[in-house]
Amino acid sequence: RRFEFEVDGVSTPGVTVEQLPKKIRLNWYNNAPRIDVGERWQLLVRLKQPHGFMNPGGFDYEGWLYRHGIGATGYVRDSGDNRQLGQAGFGYQVDRWRSMLSKRMDEALPQQEFRGIIKALAIGKQDEIDQGQWTTFLKTGTNHLVAISGLHVSLISGLAFFLLRWAWSRSSRLMLRWPAQKAGAMAAIVAALIYAALAGFSIPTQRTLIMVTVFMTSLILQRYRRPSDGLLLALLIVLLFDPLAVMDAGFWLSFGAVAFIFFGMGGRISARGVWWRWGRGHLLMAVALAPVTLLLFQKASLVSPLANFVAVPWVSLVVVPLVLLGSLLLLVIPTAGQLLLELADHCLGVIWPFLNWCGGVPAAQIYHAFVGEWVAIPATVGVIWLLAPRGWPARWLGGVGLAEAFLLPQPRP
Repeated sequence: RRFEFEVDGVSTPGVTVEQLPKKIRLNWYNNAPRIDVGERWQLLVRLKQPHGFMNPGGFDYEGWLYRHGIGATGYVRDSGDNRQLGQAGFGYQVDRWRSMLSKRMDEALPQQEFRGIIKALAIGKQDEIDQGQWTTFLKTGTNHLVAISGLHVSLISGLAFFLLRWAWSRSSRLMLRWPAQKAGAMAAIVAALIYAALAGFSIPTQRTLIMVTVFMTSLILQRYRRPSDGLLLALLIVLLFDPLAVMDAGFWLSFGAVAFIFFGMGGRISARGVWWRWGRGHLLMAVALAPVTLLLFQKASLVSPLANFVAVPWVSLVVVPLVLLGSLLLLVIPTAGQLLLELADHCLGVIWPFLNWCGGVPAAQIYHAFVGEWVAIPATVGVIWLLAPRGWPARWLGGVGLAEAFLLPQPRP
């Protein structure tokens, strides 16, 4: 078993707790017991400084450990002193709830094909997704759907807003006490907070939670705020509380995606019909994030606009509400919750052949590393120029800057 462990005491003579890292990552071999989040254990461990391979273009494991505050790695030694001491304090309560819900979902969906995806949508736990399913998501550029993304949090907060506003407006007594629109805004904030907590407050959910809170608070206070104000405030707060977030790929993808949506769609949403706006949004994202995905992952999906055009509304409007409602009912009416989760599994099965077909298209995904990191600068400038509003001079020149990310020759062995 591999797990993260927070050190709050040490009994080794001559060693103080101040000399040890606050958080360490341990492996426990040889019939390791089940370990649940929030438990306190006494362990005999062997520690070493964190290190990783430094292959160019490869995963930077040492940087990943640093970003997550892990100051040492090691393993648990066999000892009679290894034993559980009890439970930690209230600070782990949210993680305990997530762990409990994960176990309930394992019991409710023992053999379902898409159980790992359902758990990812409910509590942000992605390590149980089948490798073949991950490959399909990556090839089609739909892997953002299995992360509890800003899209999902916005959807749930929006549903909470409209439902409570509608219910509140049915009562004249409640309307006299507080306007229905403000009550709906408060419900949207609470819904976004609960869903972000279920996701473990990942970067995309932090950003969306802050933005929802800013806009809904502005509505309650009857103050207008531009969308860019909410995005910049979210960026500021995330960096104040977690400066190392800049080391996460999700940080750049999340904030970059929303910024380009505001830039590429702002002031032009009413220009065409709803289907054009929807299709344009996915095409815009594929173009805007191409330099970032090439820089971070050395690959990009060419079929992502088509795959997302179909998968995003189906997953967001059908699967996610079923997953969340089923997860909540698992805690109070297990039979009803299980039925809804099985229905969500069936709905994923409906769309899966289409995603497999998209992923099987020749050249669905291209692999191309940057010649140098400097290429990100002209590529990003090219994207901004290309997506500028109509009337901007020679927008086609942006394609020249973007083409550098794909066409510059690479050194070969």
